[in-house]
Amino acid sequence: MRPCTFRPSTALSMGADHKRAQHMTNTIAAWLALIIIGIVAADLFYFGWDLHLILGRELLRLLEWLAFWR
Repeated sequence: MRPCTFRPSTALSMGADHKRAQHMTNTIAAWLALIIIGIVAADLFYFGWDLHLILGRELLRLLEWLAFWR
């Protein structure tokens, strides 16, 4: 039996440009977290759209869908 030669890093790269591929850095992760927290905070304190409830319901739907495929 032949061993698996699949490498996720090569599967996600864009051809010959894989050495120049951008990765998630701590700075990018921090900015994304601040943006998401800012959107949820603006919704909670300013707009009153109940975004946190909508996100919670959708997360539950996603978890139920994932549990189906388990």
